[in-house]
Amino acid sequence: MRRWRSLAEQGSLFEGYVPLAGAFDEFVDAQGKPHPAVAAVVRRLDELGRDEFRRRNKLADATFLHGGVTFSVYSGDAAATERIFPFDLIPRVVAAAEWEPVRIELSGSLIWTRAGIQPRRVDLRPFIVTGSRSWVLPGGLTRVALVKGSYVVNSSQGGGSKDTWVVGSAA
Repeated sequence: MRRWRSLAEQGSLFEGYVPLAGAFDEFVDAQGKPHPAVAAVVRRLDELGRDEFRRRNKLADATFLHGGVTFSVYSGDAAATERIFPFDLIPRVVAAAEWEPVRIELSGSLIWTRAGIQPRRVDLRPFIVTGSRSWVLPGGLTRVALVKGSYVVNSSQGGGSKDTWVVGSAA
């Protein structure tokens, strides 16, 4: 029979976490203390404990796998290996006071419509190759807001896509 460990035995979920040197960390300050806006989230995650968080992470992975939220990896002549899309259970938290004045303007591009060439908002989702080393491919998937004035670029919500060409020399 498995013995459940107390939260004290499990330790903090954030124990041993060290922010990236020289980068602003959205969760903790330079001394490792949670920023006021995320303190409640940190506290709630810690209340779950490491064991429960691991259990929930495995449940999310199983849900993605059985729900078909996967992609295939091909290697030579071997059969494809099915993998789940990486998903982080720790949310990105932004304080409302910091979010409200920020309007991240998407890039603008032109599209062809029945009315002719029209401006629309776009974003570029780069293709990143990882392995023993990682790099960003020249190009990616450009998502397009098809409705004039819209910020919605996700295809599942009415956005579209277009080719992305990288031209010129790599200086």
